[in-house]
Amino acid sequence: MEDFEAFQEALADRERRDADGEQTYMSSLMNSMSLVLDEFYKGLKTVGVSAVTGGGIPDFFKAVEEARKEYEEEYVPELKRMMAEREKTLDTFKKENLSAAMRDLSMDQKKPWTGPGRDPRKDQFSENDNVEVEENPDADDGEETFLDPDDMGRQYIDLTRSQKPMGGNASSWPRPG
Repeated sequence: MEDFEAFQEALADRERRDADGEQTYMSSLMNSMSLVLDEFYKGLKTVGVSAVTGGGIPDFFKAVEEARKEYEEEYVPELKRMMAEREKTLDTFKKENLSAAMRDLSMDQKKPWTGPGRDPRKDQFSENDNVEVEENPDADDGEETFLDPDDMGRQYIDLTRSQKPMGGNASSWPRPG
């Protein structure tokens, strides 16, 4: 794949034409792909290694080390720059959307309520309201909460006590009534 011209000649020998004398889709595709492969192989570093004798192994490890340095010196900084740029763009987008939403909300507050019933925007708590809010309602305060079966409004089935049928090992649970 190092000789692009030889590859193009090999493709030309196998090229097919349609009834009008034009290249077929497959021939055109193969020519385009050969250009892409040529560009790919131009930048590819190759090292010969023998599987039988092991010759070329030091060259292989040297090429791997050079590729690692190239990755760290060229690719990683570019990747970090692109990530920072994307993050900046996303932050700008978020800020613009948030400010637009806040503008819309403030404009809605200024407009008189035209919907049915009373204005639901007035249901917001104001600073003067004496509303007690727990700091962390999910925090474990050490108290356990148990449901009282009498408060449930329906029959309570105690699943911790099974009823054994006469002459059998299987459990028979009471049916809700």
